[in-house]
Amino acid sequence: MKKKFFRPFFAILFLTALCGCSSSSFLAVSSAGNMTGGIYQVTDGVPVQKLALPTLNYLIKVQGSSFAYGTVSRMPGKSRQRIGGVAFIELRPDMMILRKLVSTEGQTPCHLAISPDKKFLYTANYSNGDISEFKLENGVPVAPPRHLPHSGHGVTRRQKSPHPHFVGFHPVSKQLFVCDLGTDEIWIYDRTADGVTLPCTQKLTLPPGSGPRHLAFAPDGKTIFVANELSSTVTSFSFKDGKWQLIKTASTRQGHTVTPNYPGAIKITSCGKFFFVTNRGDDNIAFFAALPGGDFKLLKTVDSQGKYPSDILLTDDETTLLTINLKSGTATRFKLDLAAADLISDTAAINVPRGTGLCDAE
Repeated sequence: MKKKFFRPFFAILFLTALCGCSSSSFLAVSSAGNMTGGIYQVTDGVPVQKLALPTLNYLIKVQGSSFAYGTVSRMPGKSRQRIGGVAFIELRPDMMILRKLVSTEGQTPCHLAISPDKKFLYTANYSNGDISEFKLENGVPVAPPRHLPHSGHGVTRRQKSPHPHFVGFHPVSKQLFVCDLGTDEIWIYDRTADGVTLPCTQKLTLPPGSGPRHLAFAPDGKTIFVANELSSTVTSFSFKDGKWQLIKTASTRQGHTVTPNYPGAIKITSCGKFFFVTNRGDDNIAFFAALPGGDFKLLKTVDSQGKYPSDILLTDDETTLLTINLKSGTATRFKLDLAAADLISDTAAINVPRGTGLCDAE
């Protein structure tokens, strides 16, 4: 496929001055599919659109730089093929600028990560079941990407082929971990100076029909917790005796309910003692205690104050948790008291159309 940067698309950008970021500010991603989609900055509960990007669905910032990267589920003019892209965004004190939009040459990218040396960027391409690896030059993705193909299938109707949904780097080994919802596996890749190595180093197998969507690494890297979209469960693995071992799988739900439910985001606290999972369908946040050895316990579920909570963001001081709700088009702020293991909604809903992601503003 020929690489395309779609320069005419830059003409439709909506740019406006940024307010000074404060501890009460965060960035919210809207995948509205029209000119209301893109990036919103929310300050003191007030959302202001800063960049129009109709099919943006996920956003990360690069620590120590003025850059951000986002996944675009469909490139302009490529809606029928579902070919997605990576947005390279410059964050200035007074504005946001889309510097480049590069095709992943893969369908429906939904997550991305920067390598620890900041020389490569990876996207999980859900629909065609592979990973795109971009080299970065001065922070800019260089096309065309290299592709890391997945293979296999699961046992449900949504698992007829691979569906990578998360890419992230282990905090200690620096290996690339990939959640594949379609194969019920976590794919682990080693790294070299030239990118990740093929074939993948190891695969962690989850119970059939789990549908692993996202995972969270414990701070010491010895445990991972995986949010399973298709079975409404969390699975933990611990690194023991030189290998990863499955420890436990348990529900994200409290009580008996027949409502269809699909866990989405998972985030862990910096101390590693608690983690949170969004339940899309039950429309709540599952609050877990992480116990020694990879064990964990569901403490409570808390109403998300919206429909279909898609992402979670913890503030740096971990006194506030934010969620964004896709179907109600809202974001919600919660007071978080880790000492008391308590989570309480503390603001009215903040309007963000078809919200899918959250990101720090600073």
